[in-house]
Amino acid sequence: VRAAANATGEPAAGGLLHRAFFEHARTDPDRTAVICGERELSYGDLADQALRIGAALRRRGVRPGDAVAITMPRGAARIAAVLGVLAIGGAYVPVGLDQPPHRRSLVLERAQTLITCAESRTGLLDHESALTTAEALTGQPLPEPVECDPAAVAYVIFTSGSTGDPKGVMISHAAAWNTVADMNARFGVSAADRVLGVAQLGFDLSVFDIFGPLSVGGALVLPKAERRSDPSHWASLVAEHGVTLWNSVPAQMQMLVDHVQTRPDALGSLRLVLLSGDW
Repeated sequence: VRAAANATGEPAAGGLLHRAFFEHARTDPDRTAVICGERELSYGDLADQALRIGAALRRRGVRPGDAVAITMPRGAARIAAVLGVLAIGGAYVPVGLDQPPHRRSLVLERAQTLITCAESRTGLLDHESALTTAEALTGQPLPEPVECDPAAVAYVIFTSGSTGDPKGVMISHAAAWNTVADMNARFGVSAADRVLGVAQLGFDLSVFDIFGPLSVGGALVLPKAERRSDPSHWASLVAEHGVTLWNSVPAQMQMLVDHVQTRPDALGSLRLVLLSGDW
């Protein structure tokens, strides 16, 4: 079993991160894709929003290969923004709202970002070309995602760097999709699965949270932005929405376990826990 798990002789499963999602949106548009608070967004609605955001970015001059910063609160609109950037062949660049203004400016400058997707320009970025999702959703959608090379960059995540300056790491579609496809196959992730998305968009674990379930017809459950670090909220979401997959750093799982240790049945729906990114 170990030898099979560690075998590296198979070719990488090259592909586009977003392709399978849009295929599911076309064939099963009414299926639930994202749950956030009281709101559930179907595959069809999420794809429509993404294609409208993509069309708005294109009207602003964004072309395949361009980097697009995303700085907005956690929620379904942020997932639509990610998919919208990818739908026009762009690379998304997460910029956390909680980052100091100076660091945020450095990331934007070094990423050579052309457009910023934001819920509101006020207090986020002084950027004349900032595009809000409210504006984007009023326009006509793209007919379909554009084709692009799997070797193209899908996203850029900035680390703190050993010197304290942010350093961008560029990840291709093929590299990211190879990981997502392997994890889905290895652990039998299917349309019956729901993932609780506790990772920030600027952390690599969020890539599986989004594209793992959405590429097989599953659903992504998002904590409320104001309770994103609250283990009691996590436990409630697991129970309420039948979350089956957990993907986080060990410290977050420790918080959850500490919270539910007197209620051993609280996490009964979980079938798989993935821990990485830390000790």
